Amino acid sequence: MSHLIVPADLPNLDDLHHRNSSPRVPERLLKPTGGRRRNRGLGRGCNRKHHEELFLDKDGFIDESYRFTFFNPAIGTIRAQEFADLRTPGMDLAALLQVGGCFWIDVLRPSFQEMHLFSKIFGIHALTVEDIMTQDAREKCEVHATYYFVCFRSFDNDPNSESYLEPKCIYNIVMREGIITFHMDPAVHQYHVLRRIRRQIDHIIVTPDWLNYAIIDDITDLLAPILQVVEFDVDSIDELVLVISSSEQSDMLLRISTARKRVMMVLRLLQGKADVVRALTKRFETATALSTSQINAMAGTGAVHGLVTERQNTGTPSICDNSSRWRRASNGDHAWTAPPVDAPDVVAEMALDQRKGHETLLYLGDVLDHIVTMMQNAAHYDNILGRAHANYLAQISIDLTESSNRTNDVVAKLSALAAIVVPLNFITGMWGANVKVPGQGNDDLHYFFTILGMCMLYVIVAISWARYYRIF
Repeated sequence: MSHLIVPADLPNLDDLHHRNSSPRVPERLLKPTGGRRRNRGLGRGCNRKHHEELFLDKDGFIDESYRFTFFNPAIGTIRAQEFADLRTPGMDLAALLQVGGCFWIDVLRPSFQEMHLFSKIFGIHALTVEDIMTQDAREKCEVHATYYFVCFRSFDNDPNSESYLEPKCIYNIVMREGIITFHMDPAVHQYHVLRRIRRQIDHIIVTPDWLNYAIIDDITDLLAPILQVVEFDVDSIDELVLVISSSEQSDMLLRISTARKRVMMVLRLLQGKADVVRALTKRFETATALSTSQINAMAGTGAVHGLVTERQNTGTPSICDNSSRWRRASNGDHAWTAPPVDAPDVVAEMALDQRKGHETLLYLGDVLDHIVTMMQNAAHYDNILGRAHANYLAQISIDLTESSNRTNDVVAKLSALAAIVVPLNFITGMWGANVKVPGQGNDDLHYFFTILGMCMLYVIVAISWARYYRIF
């Protein structure tokens, strides 16, 4: 059985209180919990309504007043407003951590006092604490002596929120006995993962590595609906960009800009995730590189005895070693100690670790496939939007050219009309002057009809010229 020994010099847990609370949390949920603790398991006898009551408030939102969540497959789920309240009527926190199986502690908005307490209990490195408290946004995977630290970015998936698609970091500290997750903003991932465990409890082995995978997988799956919406927008834009009327062109530009912005935000969220999963995969591959034939060969030689001595002296198991035979030293140091073990037990333990590592590799490979596929799709959508934008600009250019041509046509016709009318005005103006003009003393109409005929002849010649050159 695994044991985490809580140092005796730790401060009283009841003295640690975090003042931050959600403004929309009902008043009844902010009252002290007293002796009444929520302790409902997620096994096959768990009622779905009870499970949802643990996480959702009366409006259907994640209840932010319970900042601490404890889960153990043998105990179930416990939620509390303060770290000191993580207990059952018969077990305190130290006893809960010593129960068989792995544990999961989820912490929302930890304070500096609480982070110091977690660091002292679980041997968390000071650099890890600094990354969590400063909310380091770079996605990464770091391996320490007794745990590995994973930073994976989630996002706000509420379309009505002002911070929609803004990144929010989830920090996972994966140890041999359990996993601790920290996040500064409310998240739905712990609710989704526990619901998944409740539904698949008969088909999975819950380990810290599996919980880490499940959180990463849930964050990745949340991006799929976003990409489906983007795909629908991109397809509609690509079909309408060349047939849209001029009155709706401004709306099309807005749609293209909005879609490209969303694609860029999705690419920003996906960037770095593949590297983290590849780093985890590489380390698990290294840890499970020992084949079954090698283990069997070691079982028949003295190599196992040397391996047992090395593991007892150094206490350095593989990255995916979830064995319950390892325990924390009671003096609070960062080292791990192991009780004496027999050679057959070591071989069986290594074989079990190898099988768990292989299962974890399969899960991580599936997540990596999803991430790579979504990155390829997002890049493809960005290319389509870029082409649609270029087509939109080309359509605008064509419309402007057609408008310019129509304007030139009208100007040419007006110029031809002016070329016809201006000479007529000149002639009639000359014969209408208040001076002596030819034919003024004649009583007949010969001059009048002669002038009129010349004007008509000029009009006919000018119109014929204009038609010949297709001005009219």
